[in-house]
Amino acid sequence: ELIASKQMIPSTQGWQFKSVDLHNIKNDNSNLAVTEMRLRRMPEEPLRIMAHGAILGSSFSIAEVAELANVEVNAAVEALLPATRAYFLWIDANRTRARFISEHARHLLLARFDSDQQTALHHQAAQLIEARDNTRVFELAHHWDAAGHGDAAISNALKAAEAAASNHTLEYSIEFYRIAHKWLDHSNETQRFRILFGFGRVLLNASHYD
Repeated sequence: ELIASKQMIPSTQGWQFKSVDLHNIKNDNSNLAVTEMRLRRMPEEPLRIMAHGAILGSSFSIAEVAELANVEVNAAVEALLPATRAYFLWIDANRTRARFISEHARHLLLARFDSDQQTALHHQAAQLIEARDNTRVFELAHHWDAAGHGDAAISNALKAAEAAASNHTLEYSIEFYRIAHKWLDHSNETQRFRILFGFGRVLLNASHYD
């Protein structure tokens, strides 16, 4: 996230943090407090379903969040409608996908789960996504990594990193090479070469564009 938000940038001296705007930090803290207060006014079931959606990401399939939260799809839709009226979520016209309007809300909802619960839910999310479509390597890399499954994380992260690099989205490529590199001990010889060579090349290209 630091890379994606450009708070951390590559330089000839390595990775460096950009200067921080203290005024923005104060505003963020104020917005966070307001969001927390608004969430407390929501009924429990919408909060529970949204919290499971937060595990899936900023945008998620309602069918998948229903499966993760162990409810029927129609029940998930009905539970999430109050969140749209409160401007926490946007739901598409077909009621198949939802997106968080507020990342503050998403992070507060994630905090409803302790670290062990989050790990278990990421494991469940990876399994259900893989069963539906194993080409969704960006999501799978994230969930397998968060679940602590190195072999699955490295395989998907490497594919995601290479796909992002081929599309010249270097920030995403770096993010997923970092996941792959984290699990380097789980790699075979071919994977290790692809990670080290590809990561180095992307970091070099990123420094040229900076």
